[in-house]
Amino acid sequence: MIWTHSLREGKRAAVSPRQLSGRGVSYWTDGKGDDRVIYVTTGFQLVELNAKTGAMIPTFGKGGAVDLKVGAVFGKGQQIDLETGEIGIHSTPAVVKDVLIIGSAMREGATVPTHNNTKGLVRAFDVRTGKVLWTFNTIPRPGEFGNDSWEKESWADNGNTGVWTQITADEELGLVYLPVETPSSDFYGGHRPGNNLFAESLVCVDLKTGVRKWHYQFVHHPIWNFDNSSAPLLLDITVNGIGDQGGRVAEQTGVALRLRPRHRRAGVADSKRSRCRSPTCRERRRRRRSRSRASRRPTRATT
Repeated sequence: MIWTHSLREGKRAAVSPRQLSGRGVSYWTDGKGDDRVIYVTTGFQLVELNAKTGAMIPTFGKGGAVDLKVGAVFGKGQQIDLETGEIGIHSTPAVVKDVLIIGSAMREGATVPTHNNTKGLVRAFDVRTGKVLWTFNTIPRPGEFGNDSWEKESWADNGNTGVWTQITADEELGLVYLPVETPSSDFYGGHRPGNNLFAESLVCVDLKTGVRKWHYQFVHHPIWNFDNSSAPLLLDITVNGIGDQGGRVAEQTGVALRLRPRHRRAGVADSKRSRCRSPTCRERRRRRRSRSRASRRPTRATT
């Protein structure tokens, strides 16, 4: 053993909504000898350690740590309590160039004591100093895109909608992909009419600014707790003869590509215009055409 490190947080850790030890640590290096181990504590603090000695980096945050509860709010912007406020994370920080990206998570379960819970957010930090570079609100505030999807100003008294699983980034394109969870409460949404962006959505944001590039909401007005539970996967594909460039175009614009039916080769991307020519699909199309013609056929009046 070379070194050990442990940060004792007392009640702050004891009441944390995420008690697990996490999914590991992250690592950053400048390639010139500045090597750092990065992790988020149970009590929701971002910590950087000297990878060689285990000592906290004194120039990062305050003595080596950033209090991630600072800036987490509920209601219309009320700061949560720094000790007992409900927020945490158990995924590792995403390290992209000199940027750290941290999501947020709340307590699991069918419902919460109040749906006016801590609001989800994703923030980017400078890897050397811990300075906040940008914040993306997963429940849009007034003036932000998607706020009108929380009808009757329900954005103000709802929470959760965190990004608790791993975040994916494309360093070359400078894009970050955020898999967003369900709002409060998991199985009831009568107090939040509307589609509730960006709940249960995949959101693509700019690495430098955090500005939304595109999004796809998998479930409008979520009430079944269909969280995005896995990190998005990035890959280059071929569509209609277009190779890697086609994959990049889809990645930047959010163009959705669907998979071919199961009786064809699984996992092969197909464009929306392609038509399956299997007997099963042909029969389905024939039935749809028949139903469509029948619905347009004039009816004869009877006495």
